[in-house]
Amino acid sequence: MNDAEIVERVLDGDPSQFQEIVARYKGFVFRTAYAVTGRTADAEDVLQEAFLSAYQGLASLKDRANVRGWLYGITYHTAQDWLRRHIRSRTVEQALDGVPEKAAPDGPKTGESEMMERVLGGLQELPETLRQVMMLRYVDGLSYREIAQTLGVTESAVGERLWRARQQFEKVLVSKGIGPN
Repeated sequence: MNDAEIVERVLDGDPSQFQEIVARYKGFVFRTAYAVTGRTADAEDVLQEAFLSAYQGLASLKDRANVRGWLYGITYHTAQDWLRRHIRSRTVEQALDGVPEKAAPDGPKTGESEMMERVLGGLQELPETLRQVMMLRYVDGLSYREIAQTLGVTESAVGERLWRARQQFEKVLVSKGIGPN
């Protein structure tokens, strides 16, 4: 069953069908929320709020074949709102929660986990618009066309943003000791 059919069933009085939307897009919504918040716990909170908002606003979905793009918009705005509401109330300890502890002096961290931390940290250093296209392209695997639909921009704008994002991302990675010097 495609997304449009599921939406129709929910709107026709079968709210249990919304679980199929959740199952299909849970990972996508989480990754989008994480790209904005940078913390797993925050992204999980945003995920719940975003799906609740989506369920409550399902009747407003105009292009029922573009559930992904619609959810992206809801998730992105929910994450931005969530940050505005919660960032002021965080303590330093809360802000540092989830930041990996430094390696013990007798043996630095090595391998894949350290590399992944650096790469994810590098993504967080990109401006929001560039981080969005990087996540949608390389994490979610969307085509230029799908990214354009999701963000409401042209495919050429997507290409230009990705080019700029890759340029900046390379500089960030080099500064973190990853890649060519």
